[in-house]
Amino acid sequence: MTWITTITRLGGCRPSRNLLISKGYRIGPNARESHTFVLYAPDCNDPDALSRRLSVRGSHMAKAKEDVGRFVSKFEAFISLFDLLRALKIWNTVRGGAMLAPDSDLDAVAAGGPKKMIGSVIFVRGNSLEEVTKRVKEDIYYTSGVWDPDKLVVLPYVEGVSESK
Repeated sequence: MTWITTITRLGGCRPSRNLLISKGYRIGPNARESHTFVLYAPDCNDPDALSRRLSVRGSHMAKAKEDVGRFVSKFEAFISLFDLLRALKIWNTVRGGAMLAPDSDLDAVAAGGPKKMIGSVIFVRGNSLEEVTKRVKEDIYYTSGVWDPDKLVVLPYVEGVSESK
């Protein structure tokens, strides 16, 4: 059975669109507040760092895509992914990608060519700095020695300007 409900207020989040919710999943006003964090994660700089990154990249990307789409696969939504993440108040990847070496050929990268990856920048939603840091330490890039743990930074983030603002 499937039904449609209108979310009018959810812990400060006010999506005004209808959300189709699959049976067994509920969204309520007691959902915890979540916040945005930015992860700056340079790779280790030893000669094998890039090969370690490439060897576990498939697993890392699969988990990242699962984080982004975790509830999209369970809910058929008439709202944007970002609004859905805000409404659900869950820890989730909002946006992320690889940092490239300064001498990268950006035209070649744009055309699908090789990327000289040297780290990651990821924006995530979470309830606390501790929760996000714990999740980062479970990432295969962290556990496989791709990211340099001494240079890793996780900070709260507040968006000031974007294409949509």
